Amino acid sequence: MRLILLFLSFLILLNFNYSFVSPHPHTIKFVYIPDLNLYPTPASNIRTKSKLEKEKGLLFHESQAVFQDLISYVNLKINPDFVVFGGNNVADFSSSVSDDLLQLLLDMASQIKASFFIVSGGNEMKSKSANDLVRVIKSTGVNSSETWWMYAVPENNLIFVGLNSSLFFVSASESVKQLNWLSKLLAENKNKNVVLFMHDSIVQTDGKIISNKYALKLYKLIKQNPNIRLVASGNTSANRLKLSGKTVFALTSSILAYPCTFRIFEISDKSLSVRTVKIPLKGIIKKAEKYLIESDFAKSIPQSSEKSIKTYAEGKKVDNEYSLNFPL
Repeated sequence: MRLILLFLSFLILLNFNYSFVSPHPHTIKFVYIPDLNLYPTPASNIRTKSKLEKEKGLLFHESQAVFQDLISYVNLKINPDFVVFGGNNVADFSSSVSDDLLQLLLDMASQIKASFFIVSGGNEMKSKSANDLVRVIKSTGVNSSETWWMYAVPENNLIFVGLNSSLFFVSASESVKQLNWLSKLLAENKNKNVVLFMHDSIVQTDGKIISNKYALKLYKLIKQNPNIRLVASGNTSANRLKLSGKTVFALTSSILAYPCTFRIFEISDKSLSVRTVKIPLKGIIKKAEKYLIESDFAKSIPQSSEKSIKTYAEGKKVDNEYSLNFPL
């Protein structure tokens, strides 16, 4: 009897202690990779390839090999919960070629151990009709009837949203429809952390908002909803992080352009952290450095020496590694 009482007392004490220990919030880790620009191998149009490389300093011909190595690296070294491909995942070509490349993206990405999602960019919109693109997007498991989407992670009080920011430049009616959808979604989820993914950034590398009617409306919507913790975008030749109010804007360059990096984010109910990682291919990074310095883009940078061009693309330390706690 005495042993039973002691055992019951132990259970009561154990329960008492547990009641005062708050569970450690689970952290979600996800990788963001924009501008894969998957290109036919061998190149189907050498003249087009050379023109694009000259303009942007992108290693189009190596795109498939780099992506394949990156998949292995993500699986073995990073082990994320999710991977997001942030638009212009295929190169800009005729629809027949791009269709094949978009299917190639799905086939190659299926080797990733984590769940993966696709964000629409201008190249995806050129490669498929809206209905076909919606089917591709939905095949990754998101809730979508348009070229934008949402995915809830209820156990983490978290919502991922993939926007089609390329619409801001081509369709007024679709842009309004998308923003109305987002506004309603945010109104219904005030108590959840939200992460927005898009291809075309609404923030420039100098931190200013781009001059676009719908980008300005989106920025206003973000400011009105401080539970939007992160806005991740691509379509830039430089890595930048900007804290605006309570939201981090992360501009991410292509893995095919120097410095050949992608982003790793970790988010919980309490914090967000950003880490920028170079692809594990030193030879490719060296070649990309040469392409960048010789590109037309490099000529657009004021007082452009080789060092300043590299520094501009790399960003400062605060543009590559960052963390903050909630609430700010």
